[in-house]
Amino acid sequence: MTIVDQLLKDADQNKEIIHTIGANTFRIDLKPDDLKLWADTLSSREESCNLLLACAHSEGPLTETQITWVVGSAIRSLNIQAAEEIVPLLRGLGIDESVASNLPKLCPGLGSEQTWAFYLDRKGTLCASPVLQQA
Repeated sequence: MTIVDQLLKDADQNKEIIHTIGANTFRIDLKPDDLKLWADTLSSREESCNLLLACAHSEGPLTETQITWVVGSAIRSLNIQAAEEIVPLLRGLGIDESVASNLPKLCPGLGSEQTWAFYLDRKGTLCASPVLQQA
């Protein structure tokens, strides 16, 4: 069973898994159209990566931008070696510590066998989708 299959078993009828973390919310989006969007985005990349981030700016250092919603964003691709590397990375992009520090346990395969995409929804909630590898 793939990581995506395992997540789908836990998803609600909207194909989402919603985690409440203190006063914040983190959402894993497993909707087929969104999974396809991220898979297409990954396949269009020339470089190998295991992390896609919807950022406000495509130019300059990553530390000088912030995570944003997908529409009109600059998708940046990165590689991380371990799930824990996501915490300071997203903290630097404006994500609350309480949410960022929980991501290594909420996103299976992060930093290893599963590529993940992170972005904000229109309400400013951090969302993530596992990215399917296309053949």
